[in-house]
Amino acid sequence: MLKSSRANFTAKLPCEDCQGIEISINLQRDEQGGNSFVLHYQRMERDSNPAVISGDWVLEASQVDERPAAVITLNPGNLSRQALLRINNDNSLTLIEGSLNGVGADTRPVFHSTGGELDLQALYEEKLAQADQD
Repeated sequence: MLKSSRANFTAKLPCEDCQGIEISINLQRDEQGGNSFVLHYQRMERDSNPAVISGDWVLEASQVDERPAAVITLNPGNLSRQALLRINNDNSLTLIEGSLNGVGADTRPVFHSTGGELDLQALYEEKLAQADQD
């Protein structure tokens, strides 16, 4: 049986009409292997409460900039588009496709790990090993 685990990431991005945009992404993996996320988005000194987006996520092998990469696809329940995040070697995430509440992949924002016991690199390597066995 799997153990429930999580990983948390944050980014502070520039904003033209506010002090900055803070985004946090909380990834959760439950005991049955289900993956969910909650994203909080807040414009500093403008939004009294953060916008909240939730849904599920999938870890996949992909090609990014013509190189193999581990990619997380966020499938939001209350947005029209998916967002793809590359897992970097330093355990940070980079938005590579789609958008997160208006923040687009064209700026390639990086989300830094703020803790959690879910090791995304190890999960990716485990997924690759299982694919080799199949």
